[in-house]
Amino acid sequence: MTNNLISRILREKREEAGEQRHKNEATRSSAVRTITVTVEGTTLRYYDSATRSEEIITDHITKSDNNYTAEFEWLLQDKLHAPFDLLVFEKYPTKLVYRGDLNGVPTTITLQFPAGITHCHYHVTWGSNISGDKYT
Repeated sequence: MTNNLISRILREKREEAGEQRHKNEATRSSAVRTITVTVEGTTLRYYDSATRSEEIITDHITKSDNNYTAEFEWLLQDKLHAPFDLLVFEKYPTKLVYRGDLNGVPTTITLQFPAGITHCHYHVTWGSNISGDKYT
C-alpha cells in the first residue's frame, strides 16, 4: 500500500510540474516583444520591451538643408540580428511597422518619424523634398 501511495504522489507531482511548464510556455509564447524607435530631432529614442530598457541613440541621423536621413543597419543587423531589412516593414505616412517572428519570438518593431517618409533597405528619409515613395 505504501508503494502505491508513494507512486501516486510522485505521479501527481510530475503531472503538476508538467502542467506548470505548459502554462509557462503558453505565457511565454503569447508575449509579444515590442521595439519602438522614435525620432526626436537628430536623435533616436529606442525602447525594447524584452529588456525594458530605453536608450538614446545618436550619430545615425544626418541633416542636409530641411531633409533628414536615418540609417537603421545598427538596429536590424547589429542589435537585433534580423534576417530582413526595412522593405518588409509595412509603410504608413510617418512610420514603418514590422509584425512577425524574430528569432522565435512574436515581435512588433515600430519606427516613428515626425513627417512623411520614404525609405530603402536600411535608410529612411523625411523633410521638405520627400515624395513618400520607396527609393533604391
